[in-house]
Amino acid sequence: GKSSYAFEGVGRWADALRAAGLKTEGKLSAAAAVGDVADRKALGVPEQATKIAWAQPSEPGAMPSTAWGYFATTSPGAALVALGGFVYLNDAQELLSVKALCHGSGLSFGAPQAWSAAAFSQALEGRWSSAPWPLPRGSGAKLFAWVGPGEVLKPASGDKPPIEVKHGAFVFLFHEDPSEHDDRDVIFHMSGVSAFRRSLGAPAVKKGKRAAR
Repeated sequence: GKSSYAFEGVGRWADALRAAGLKTEGKLSAAAAVGDVADRKALGVPEQATKIAWAQPSEPGAMPSTAWGYFATTSPGAALVALGGFVYLNDAQELLSVKALCHGSGLSFGAPQAWSAAAFSQALEGRWSSAPWPLPRGSGAKLFAWVGPGEVLKPASGDKPPIEVKHGAFVFLFHEDPSEHDDRDVIFHMSGVSAFRRSLGAPAVKKGKRAAR
C-alpha cells in the first residue's frame, strides 16, 4: 500500500514553510531488498538492514527556489524534506535509519544513460516529483523518480528491452509531462560501493554524485 512520512523538526523555518503552504511530509516508496552492498559502513547502511525505501521530497510550494535550496542545508531533517532520502528497515519492518540526500562523496552513480520517456515513464506513474534544487534543477531538469533495487522496468511496447536496476537508480526528465521526450532525459544507476572506494581504484564516476547523511 501507499505510505508516507512526516517530519516536525524544522525549527525557525516552521512559519516560513507554513506561509508558503508547504507541509513537511512526503510519500514513501514500496520497500525493496537492500541487496548485495559491498560498503555498508562507508555508505551508512545498517548491518541489520534488509529493506530500503525512498522518502520522496516535499514540493517547495510558493517558497523561492533559493530559500528552498538554503533550507535544505540547515539540518539533515531539512535535507530530507527538501531533497528526499533513504529509509532502512529490518525484516520486521522496524525503522533502523534515515539518510537524507546532501552534497558529498558517499554514494556513487555511474555515467548517465539515455532514458526513453515514451517507452518507460509509464512504469513510474505516481512516483514523479519536482527535481530538487539546486541540482539538477539548475541544469534544467523538471521531474525525477526513484527506482528501487531489483526492479525491472518493462517498456510500454515490445520494441525495447526491459531496464534492470541492481542497486537503485534515479531518473531525471527535462519536461513536465512524463509521456513527452527530451534527448537530455537520463537515468543514473547507483553503485554498490562508496564514492571514496571508487576514487581509489574503480572506474571514475563522470556525473551524478550525491551522498546520504
